[in-house]
Amino acid sequence: MHLKGLKYPLIAAVVIIVLGLLFTGQWTYKKYFLETPLVENINSLPEVEESRFYEETNVLEIKLKEVKNLQKTYTAIKDKLKELKASKYLNIVIIDKRDELLQELFYKSSFAVHQAIAKGDFIYMHDYISKLALEAGIEKFYIFIDNENIYLQFHKGNNYLYEIIKRK
Repeated sequence: MHLKGLKYPLIAAVVIIVLGLLFTGQWTYKKYFLETPLVENINSLPEVEESRFYEETNVLEIKLKEVKNLQKTYTAIKDKLKELKASKYLNIVIIDKRDELLQELFYKSSFAVHQAIAKGDFIYMHDYISKLALEAGIEKFYIFIDNENIYLQFHKGNNYLYEIIKRK
């Protein structure tokens, strides 16, 4: 089929090749210039066991080793993301090694945490969580607070739970 000297099969082939090159270029850019440096930089932090980036949901999943100060670790992660100019739209998900006991303890603690956020009574929150941790036989726990978040850590045996609760 010819229309003023044009060959439709040739035009279709060129369009398909150009679109293929564009999609391949976009995939290469995302994979090797965005995702790989992001994951490699986060994995370079000593507290990080591994991380994964899920482009479709814009989630950065970070599996942490056992750490002594969750606030310090989270701040280091956020600083690294700011360096990479990647922190704006990322949803960070922290992965820990929780078990049922630690999960139940967090559930019971969450009421005091949210009450402290609403009323500003962080001393009561600390005392209440201390009592719960003692009753549950928790070996160590830490609560850190800054202007943005409350950081909870519970450790028992080889298991640990990390939760970051936004204050606002």
